Amino acid sequence: MKRYIALATLLLAGCAKSPTPPADTGETAAATVSAPDTSAADTTSADTTSDTSADTTVTEETYDSSGVQGTPTVTSDEFAWADAYRDMIYSDDLAYVPDMFSLYDMTGDGIPELILSAGDWHGAGAEIYTYDGTEVRQLASERYGETMTSFGSWGTMLYSPSGGFIVSSFMAMGQINMDIYRVNGDSITHEINAYCYMGEDFRTDDPDDFAEIYEIGGEECTAEEYDRMMQKYSAYDLMVYGREYAMNEDILQKKFGDEYSDQAVRYTDMPGYDDIIAKMREGWFPPYMRVQLQRRADDREGDQEYFTVDGHEYEYAEADKTLSDLETSDFHKVANDLTAGVFASDGGIYFVSAGHDGDGVRECVYSFDEGVWVIDSTHDIVDGRYYTDEFEGYMGEGLLQFTVSLAGAEE
Repeated sequence: MKRYIALATLLLAGCAKSPTPPADTGETAAATVSAPDTSAADTTSADTTSDTSADTTVTEETYDSSGVQGTPTVTSDEFAWADAYRDMIYSDDLAYVPDMFSLYDMTGDGIPELILSAGDWHGAGAEIYTYDGTEVRQLASERYGETMTSFGSWGTMLYSPSGGFIVSSFMAMGQINMDIYRVNGDSITHEINAYCYMGEDFRTDDPDDFAEIYEIGGEECTAEEYDRMMQKYSAYDLMVYGREYAMNEDILQKKFGDEYSDQAVRYTDMPGYDDIIAKMREGWFPPYMRVQLQRRADDREGDQEYFTVDGHEYEYAEADKTLSDLETSDFHKVANDLTAGVFASDGGIYFVSAGHDGDGVRECVYSFDEGVWVIDSTHDIVDGRYYTDEFEGYMGEGLLQFTVSLAGAEE
């Protein structure tokens, strides 16, 4: 049953284009976007460094929160990527005006990639940009002779930090067309295409004829072969990236023009690019740096994985519905879950679980920051509403929506 729950999660991300697959080429490409001079270049120049002393603060000309150039701010090489990304966003190099974004270090070099949302509609994917210390480059992959620069759908993509792969899928009219892309350093390689169709058999004239078609890499296969291949990926954590944070107001006004006032409600109380970077400069750790899914070296089929929050080890045992602190041996029995996972909301990290408890609905929320259960209550379904507003508030941001109970993948 766990496999099918995970497969449903996999299918949350669509791909902008899904051509019929011939043989996999395995090639990788990268598109380059030139970036103006960054803070790294400004603060390390000969003129600047020769005049600095222990009593001097090094500053540079950059942008303030309204996009006006000329406000001096303290910078360092550590955040050169932030200035380079911002310069690109404000340039005319992009083919669209982004409204939302995410940050995640997909390449493992200590510098987060910028994941831009192309829009909030089915055909819009997420684009990935990386900074190598000199320029901003767009990451792309060759897929059956076509260069893919957009991944996912509805402006988001699915990525597995522990598995190191991107899931991009398309669902329509009974068919599921899914692509897996492997992230290797600063390159992306297309790994496999999986296709299945369940519905009317259009190969016959009888509308009552039902067809089940499964393909891997363009070659027809059995349902069992398809399931085995999918299980290798469904056993990993999956996070949704692309639409976590809003762009600054001037970018949003540029995108929506005279209609911005009607669109602004969706970005209410959502931090913008400058807000996030300012918090990081002050020492704020984004949730993606705080939570990691872990695997034991002796994992066997059916073993539970564990995860860490700020280095502290926890485990969610699906079999007996408990959240355990592996360092103190404390455990708490949670809801007979319809949903369970680790979520970020309002800057905090929470374990969230909900499900039936007798005739009622039990909701459980644990705050890792406070070390307490902020919600553990049972209520009736009222007017068809399953979750309470208080419970839903902890899932609003959804930055770390991954189930932490999946067993290791079958070989």
